[in-house]
Amino acid sequence: MKIAFAFLISYDWRLAIKAIARVWPIAHRVYVGYPCDGRTWDGESFPMPSQFEIRGALFNCLRETHGWDATAELTYKVEFLGYRYPAFETLTEAVSSLRWMRENNTITCLKPRQKHEVAIRNFLSLRTTDSDWMIQLDADELLQDPMGFAAWLANVDPEASVVAQWVHIWKQLPLGCLIVDGVSPFHHAHIGTTHRNAYKVGRATFREQRIVAAPQRLFHYTLVDDQQRSLALKLRSWGHAGDVNAHDFIARWHAVTAVNYTLFSNVAPFKPETTWPKLKFVCHADLEREANVLSGPFA
Repeated sequence: MKIAFAFLISYDWRLAIKAIARVWPIAHRVYVGYPCDGRTWDGESFPMPSQFEIRGALFNCLRETHGWDATAELTYKVEFLGYRYPAFETLTEAVSSLRWMRENNTITCLKPRQKHEVAIRNFLSLRTTDSDWMIQLDADELLQDPMGFAAWLANVDPEASVVAQWVHIWKQLPLGCLIVDGVSPFHHAHIGTTHRNAYKVGRATFREQRIVAAPQRLFHYTLVDDQQRSLALKLRSWGHAGDVNAHDFIARWHAVTAVNYTLFSNVAPFKPETTWPKLKFVCHADLEREANVLSGPFA
């Protein structure tokens, strides 16, 4: 069984380096979509490094985590695919999904940034036809136990849609991290499909008749990068932009510490804020174990 991984990277590309390295042993191919014009999903400009700089950072990470043999695979295993804003107008390969949305009155419900996202995801999916499964992860998502995931996926019905529960890392601290606690087990991400050019909203295709939940979780570093520098830009340009006052949220985010975090509730950076009801402190060494008991099994 061949598994292709596709990643969307942007201002949080440093996180993607770690996410790619994590799944490297089970990946047949890796496809990286990046904004070659240095613009966010809302069209805002930011300093985007070249693919050669990103490839160099990935080389160093692979050498540290998997040794020199892994770096030798880099030239043929990873493909960087640049796109320009707005992708739903510039990527002609992705028009069929937009036609479906137009015919089903779905496209009128999508904001330009959402249409841009769908076009990119379908563009990447069309490059993965030499693999069986296509797993699309975002730059800030780390897959728990990749080897276990591959063994589990080998027995999944190829007509099913694979989802994974998120473990949201809200803030990194010196001795651990604050994770979101009390989230519904139905709060998950669609990550796997065998269908190409089929995304309709985000990573959902609406083609599969059955949804199957992976036993592995997704560690979702949604509000952090390794330098904690991109939060303001993310809140201005991601799919939930405009849901909350970014300035007020960032001030609150900075105010939360390992000492006072229990005083804060309803901490989601989107509406409804109650989606993320409370925070929990976890030591770095305990994160993997804690992920398995946060919200229980998907049902």
